[in-house]
Amino acid sequence: MGLMAKPMLVTLPFALMLLDYWPLKRLGFKGPTSEAHPWGACSPIQCVSEKLPLIILAAGSSAITVIAQSRWETVRVLEEISMSDRVSNALVAYIRYLGKAFWPTDLAVFYPLPDTIPVWQPIAAGSFIALILAAAIWVRHRYPWFLVGWLWFLGTLVPVIGIVQVGSQAMANRYAYVSFIGLFVIIAWGAGAIFKPLGRKAIVGIFAGLGVAACAYGTWQALRHWENSVLLFTHAIEVSDSHPIFHTNLAKALSDSGKKDEAIEHYKAAIALDPGLMVPRYSLAVLMSERGQTSEAIRELRSCLAQAARDGRPGSIPTVDILNIRFSLGTLLIMDGHIDEAVDQFESILSIERQSVPENILIDTRNNLGAVRLHQARPREAISHFEAVLRIDVSNPEALNNLGLARLQLGRLDEARDYFRMAVSNEPDYSEARQNAELLEARIQELDSQIGRMSHHLKLNPEHPALLYDMARLYRMRGNYEQSVYYFEQLLAMDPRNLPVLEQLAVVYDAQGNDDMVLNMLDRIVKLEPDRADVYYNLACLYSRQNRVAEAITSLETAIEKGYENWGQIRSDSDLVNIRNTDGYKEIIRQADSP
Repeated sequence: MGLMAKPMLVTLPFALMLLDYWPLKRLGFKGPTSEAHPWGACSPIQCVSEKLPLIILAAGSSAITVIAQSRWETVRVLEEISMSDRVSNALVAYIRYLGKAFWPTDLAVFYPLPDTIPVWQPIAAGSFIALILAAAIWVRHRYPWFLVGWLWFLGTLVPVIGIVQVGSQAMANRYAYVSFIGLFVIIAWGAGAIFKPLGRKAIVGIFAGLGVAACAYGTWQALRHWENSVLLFTHAIEVSDSHPIFHTNLAKALSDSGKKDEAIEHYKAAIALDPGLMVPRYSLAVLMSERGQTSEAIRELRSCLAQAARDGRPGSIPTVDILNIRFSLGTLLIMDGHIDEAVDQFESILSIERQSVPENILIDTRNNLGAVRLHQARPREAISHFEAVLRIDVSNPEALNNLGLARLQLGRLDEARDYFRMAVSNEPDYSEARQNAELLEARIQELDSQIGRMSHHLKLNPEHPALLYDMARLYRMRGNYEQSVYYFEQLLAMDPRNLPVLEQLAVVYDAQGNDDMVLNMLDRIVKLEPDRADVYYNLACLYSRQNRVAEAITSLETAIEKGYENWGQIRSDSDLVNIRNTDGYKEIIRQADSP
């Protein structure tokens, strides 16, 4: 139970061996059990074997602690802190712990590692520790409590003294509770040794009372700083060397209490102290985005990613942190109009192994990417992202609503209505989906009504071109592509050179995913109007989708020759992805970029 509550109790078996020496007097005693020696004699081997179960538990706890801390990237490797620096800090920390024990002022929640330690400090500290130890050994027969107390203090601090460096602290008050028992043993028995010969029990009582009162007052003073996180970290900044962790935690506390402006200043202070820290930069970016400072937030997030790229040690920055940064950056880039860069960030998230990406990030990334593709009028790509979301969370209302919007772009009104209804069913308070469902229902009813009236007119005049065209268009709008094709084909039979009908049929066949018929329609259009740059561009996209690279390049070159100038579309159109890495496409882009 003790190890689960406080792993530093791994030294308990060795502390118990000190108790075997004194006050139990088992070690070094020879002879039978007596009233003076009720515990009997104990050899060193027997003392160790008695505590072997505890030693095994301690070893297991130590291994688990190191492994767990390593996975959370808190164990510092030798490349970060050299062994000489660790030993120097450990020696100085022992003296600082002694100082806090006897003069507990300027207590802080965290004592940061110093950038440098003057050479004289560890030398002086080591000499002092060795001197006290030598004195304790010298008087061990007369004052065994002195040696036991000093070794207890030194030994129980070993796991947390910094030889195995966990985190960024040089020392911590919480580590001293068990170790200070050794010092209190020295104080208690030492006071007895000093005052007992004098026979002044009253003096001992007075000093003890004053000591307790002083400790009580110090405790009352210290507790004031623990009232809340703002007071705690403000005090830490006041009494200790300014450290970015103090400013970061204070900024978080201020932000949580609604003091955003003050929080921003402390995040900036943390960054000024250590520009390489990602947490304050990310948190600063979040606050800036909340205040509408999108460009500034983007700058900070880009700095976070740049720092991650500069860090040479694999795993030093948790994957989840990088994913959160990329997701936030992508979202802000969309808000700032940098769509292509936002897509790059989202796709970087999706390129990571699936099991390494938390489900919430994966869902939000897919939904955002799908929304971008919807905005770009690329509904099929959007659908693939939304369906991926539903494979993770089958009832995700945002994905269901977005699937409805994507189906709506494809003209599949009935399917869109079903998705809107499912979104509302899963989340009744989802106002956007409910509004979409209501508006679409009204639109479907209106189209059905118009189709009914048009059917009546066509019965009276079945070969009227305008009526046939309107009926075909209504069926296309309704998503009934088979009927739409039926009426357009009637018109085409009347006039094979009817350009509006050929264009409408190309749209309908594209909605059906019938690339061959789309190609047929475009070929017929271009024969009738050979200078149509937009038609050649659509031919290039179609050929690219079919992986007919040479024909796609030729059609794209022809489109540009005939005046197609939408270079943003040419550079980003997903329909051209199959030719984007070809020499022909690169040459087209190179010529466009040439002055």
